Amino acid sequence: MSMINVTTGNNLSRTSVIVDSSTTLRSVLEQNNIDYTRGMMHLDGASLQPGDLDKSFDDFGVTERCYLLNVVKVDNAASIEILGNALVITSGIPLDNIKLVEKYRPQALVLFEGEGDKKQAVFKVSTGTSGSISKFGVIFNSATRDDSKLAVVTITDENIPEEGIQQYLIDKIGTSILSLNKVEAGLNEVIEEILMEQEEILDNITIG
Repeated sequence: MSMINVTTGNNLSRTSVIVDSSTTLRSVLEQNNIDYTRGMMHLDGASLQPGDLDKSFDDFGVTERCYLLNVVKVDNAASIEILGNALVITSGIPLDNIKLVEKYRPQALVLFEGEGDKKQAVFKVSTGTSGSISKFGVIFNSATRDDSKLAVVTITDENIPEEGIQQYLIDKIGTSILSLNKVEAGLNEVIEEILMEQEEILDNITIG
């Protein structure tokens, strides 16, 4: 029995706690208000199986430190809501996570077509103070107010018809939404990779 350093959290936030190695994984999650009912639980990058949460860190052979993380897999499908003369496009990814990828893996936010010398960027996801969406890309400039904090962009459109709205949206932003979904489809893995790299860097930093 020994004391170990456990880094626990989810896609958006993490914290480090010192616990007894005989403590169960479930106890650490509940004491730190980590919702383990959604997404996939990982211990040092390995997926946990049903029943594993009631095992202790000793059972897994953890002796000094570990990462106990809940990775929430969102559906990565953008949604469109019409409010009066406004189109509200909501991403399947939190705004802060898009900013994280934008900072450390910007190429992951770009959709490419073609191969070799003919490969070219055709769509880009980004963030900014002024939102927009076109066939060339989308700029998210706000987030939902719930806990998910999904990225949002609101576009004013005075030409929204009273009838045939679905076809109007397909013609206006259909291609953009499809491109957005393609970009976001692979972002969960990129985000998790970035977060794990940051934790590894922190492990090598000593402040005297």
